[in-house]
Order: sequence, then C-alpha cells, then structure tokens
Amino acid sequence: MSVFLVIEVEHSDAERFREYERQAQPIAFRFGAELVARDENPLLVERDDKPTLSVILRFPDKAAVEGYFAAADYAPLRRFRQSFATARAIAIEA
Repeated sequence: MSVFLVIEVEHSDAERFREYERQAQPIAFRFGAELVARDENPLLVERDDKPTLSVILRFPDKAAVEGYFAAADYAPLRRFRQSFATARAIAIEA
C-alpha cells in the first residue's frame, strides 16, 4: 500500500535548504520515493501559520519511510537541516 509523506518546512535560508534537498533526494529515491508535489507558495486553507515550503513524497510502504529516516547517510543531513529549518512530517497510507 502506498504511503504519502506530507512535509511542511519553515526555513530561514533558501540556499542551504536547496543544498539539503539536493543531497537528501537521492537517499529518499533509494527507498522508492517519488516526488508528487513541491510548493513554495502553498494555499493556506485553515491555519494561522503558512509553511515556507510544502512537499509530498510517495513511498511504497511505511517501512520505506522508516528506512529513509533511519538511513545512516541521512542522519547528518537531518542535523544540517535542523540547524536552519524546522519540519513537520506525517506519513499517510493511501
């Protein structure tokens, strides 16, 4: 069953975030991820705070999502991202 990973990001440095994405995407793709959507100007329908960026990735299953977040080569990228951005991510089965 496919799983959609919905990510909302607040970042303070677009250039550093692009570098994070450049390095993180191949790792996600290794776990079967597909980029479904990426929006730097998402429509805020119901909330008070608008994320800087919204991303939706499709993974084959929850195990693939967990594998991505637990990957040894992703850990330093997560720390790098956390130095200038906050993220909220939720995995939803389709």
